Amino acid sequence: MRTSVSAGLRGSSTCLALLLAATLGACRRPSTVDGVDVSSAVARQGIQSIDSAAIRARTAFLSSDFTEGRAPGTRGGRLAAAYIASEFAAAGLRPGNDTSYFQPVTFVGVTPHPELDFQSADGRSRYSPGYLDDYVAWTPRQAGQVEFSGDVVFVGYGIDAPEYDWNDYAGADVKGKILLGLVNDPGGTGGSKKFRGDTLTYYGRWTYKYEEAARLGAAGMILIHTPESAGYGWSVVRNSWSGEQFEIPNEPGDYHEALEAWVTEAAARRLLGLAGVSLDSLVTAARRPGFTAKPLPLHAAGSIRSDVERTTSANVVALVPGRDSTLRDQVVVYTSHYDHLGIGAPENGDAIYNGAKDNASGTSAIIELARAYQRLPERPRRSVLLAAVTGEESGLLGSAYLARHPPFGHFVADINMDAINMYGRTGDMVELGGEYSSLGDVFRELTRYLGLDARGDQSPGQGHFFRSDQFSFVKRGVPSLYIEQGVDYVGEPAGTGQKREETYRKERYHQPDDEMLPEYTMGGAAQQTQLGFLAGWVVANAPRPPAWKPGSPFAPASDTAPAGPGAAQASPGSAPAGGTAAVDSAAGGS
Repeated sequence: MRTSVSAGLRGSSTCLALLLAATLGACRRPSTVDGVDVSSAVARQGIQSIDSAAIRARTAFLSSDFTEGRAPGTRGGRLAAAYIASEFAAAGLRPGNDTSYFQPVTFVGVTPHPELDFQSADGRSRYSPGYLDDYVAWTPRQAGQVEFSGDVVFVGYGIDAPEYDWNDYAGADVKGKILLGLVNDPGGTGGSKKFRGDTLTYYGRWTYKYEEAARLGAAGMILIHTPESAGYGWSVVRNSWSGEQFEIPNEPGDYHEALEAWVTEAAARRLLGLAGVSLDSLVTAARRPGFTAKPLPLHAAGSIRSDVERTTSANVVALVPGRDSTLRDQVVVYTSHYDHLGIGAPENGDAIYNGAKDNASGTSAIIELARAYQRLPERPRRSVLLAAVTGEESGLLGSAYLARHPPFGHFVADINMDAINMYGRTGDMVELGGEYSSLGDVFRELTRYLGLDARGDQSPGQGHFFRSDQFSFVKRGVPSLYIEQGVDYVGEPAGTGQKREETYRKERYHQPDDEMLPEYTMGGAAQQTQLGFLAGWVVANAPRPPAWKPGSPFAPASDTAPAGPGAAQASPGSAPAGGTAAVDSAAGGS
């Protein structure tokens, strides 16, 4: 699509100010939140300066064909980064990485060309699934050629969770084996009361399952996809893994499986048929407490030839130094990823995955936040870092690097914005992660102040909290909040928000059709950005930094079981142990 940057612009800062005045007129609470007066002239100036037309214009450019889908290490990705840096500079913000707006991040780019074959134990039956139609596969070894071979073991959900009294691997030796497992956890799809019901734990995420298989020395792990268990269709999986994938370079001495893969439900049924086993019977068994891994009379073998190259992308960062010399090194960071999937498999003749909502929108909001902070007559007490991060669609890679390598001071909070509201204003706002730290209290007080209803995760079974950049900071022990769009649109019928989200997920998410549409007014984007500004302003000026709530599984002093190699701060039931190597939103990017 050829997108005109100026096409369809509507709204103005004057209109926005009128809407804001109406909103604040409906305030139902005193204006002090965590010791900070959010009705002060400075705070009001910050939110009144946020302009929906500016957010729309930037979103239109960042998601235009000129930026070619903004994949890391590509011309389009570099163009997007340069544009963001120029916006930071034009606003007068200080570079966030010493004298530069760029924080370089080295990636290993891997384009896999896999071959996979299944054979019954007696050698009489064979099945070779079709790449992309039946399966996707890659190797995390970052090598040009990898071969694998092993007997297949069905491991149920592939979970070892002591706190839930669940161990699918109990008594099993899976070293050197090819594992076959289910997505999600027994609470989400199996009805078990041992987990968190419909609320997905990290044990249910595909990243955990690959990590656990590697810790046990498996040769490979194959996950069975269903739309119900994964929360997205096969097209999302196929599109996310059909091109070049990016990873952080492996550390010497770390063990990595030879094979990581997904198969469709139909392909799983066919390959299990070689072993004379029903998928339904295996799933039923896997849902029962006490299930343990089951060896199958089945052998898997194949190879993965990969095009491997190193490339450098960059996080784009700008700094607002704190005015309080005793608090200046405490940094509140706003994050939003600017990368998307680049140029990939064509759909209806269109091969550019523009990523307007995901996440040109959030990136544009970060730029608008930067301009809002710079226009203030008074700086916040703590420092504020505005970070447009790279590599989210490849597994939160840029934010993981930033969380480990703060370019200034140390992080005390992260506020993340990803795939924000492209339509009009809502009467509510949604947060993810607020139940774990005092940031949730800040969010609820601010929504009351603004006359909005506060809501939690609207799709807890999909694990969105684990799938965007705030989770990189959670893994480092930093309280974080993911501000999502509301669902109750002002002046529109009940259920409009849910219908729009369902349509987006079905027709545009991780597809070339995620483009700017005429009906995207961005009034809701400005509203969401205003709330984000106030949240950061409160945290940056509060007497104390945010704190984890007692019993939070993410707190550094957590009493939960350790996560194993790579997990900095938390138990695997809540946070990952190690990095991810592919699209965490097919999975997990946004």
